[in-house]
Amino acid sequence: MYSCNYIFSAVKRISQTLFILGITLWLAGSVCAQKVDCLECHKDKMKGKVVHPAAQMGCDSCHTGVDASSIPHKFTGTKGLKADAPSLCYDCHSKDEFTKKIQHAPVAGGMCLTCHDPHSSSNEALLSAKVPDLCKQCHEDIFKKPHVVINMPPGNHPLTGRWDPNRNGKSFNCLSCHVPHSSAWGKLFRYDAANAKGLCKYCHEFMQ
Repeated sequence: MYSCNYIFSAVKRISQTLFILGITLWLAGSVCAQKVDCLECHKDKMKGKVVHPAAQMGCDSCHTGVDASSIPHKFTGTKGLKADAPSLCYDCHSKDEFTKKIQHAPVAGGMCLTCHDPHSSSNEALLSAKVPDLCKQCHEDIFKKPHVVINMPPGNHPLTGRWDPNRNGKSFNCLSCHVPHSSAWGKLFRYDAANAKGLCKYCHEFMQ
């Protein structure tokens, strides 16, 4: 018959073994979760022509609160992001570009994803659509007004189909006159001007 000391010692050894085994399994699970290849399920996130450099660096560049050991995943915070936009975006993008005197409404509201895809896109700058189609989604009424298509002899100023003389390799579009994030000048003008006509001199020498 076993003594009490023997039984106590045996129980103690078993408890210690189970504790060590539990810690080992927990660490193994954590390592496995960290090594999960997100692209096994989310490969579509990287299929665009333009891929976000942060995504190329690895999902944990932005998503640090994802427990991928279970499906559906468990998230800490919004979609497992280490911070919400725009604070997250400022980790890589200079805040100065977005906080000038006049701010685009989505920028002021921290709605970066209104215009940009955070992973990849078929459009430059990770835009969700091409300019001016993207702009029309919110400003459809603006495109019907004469001040956008400037009436000047010998005819209306084109908004597409030309090259921008001040942005090498870029087509002429809304961004030729306006900046998309923030500006020191009214109406998000790209250049110092009091009105639309004041922008003409930046491309046309005869207007200077």
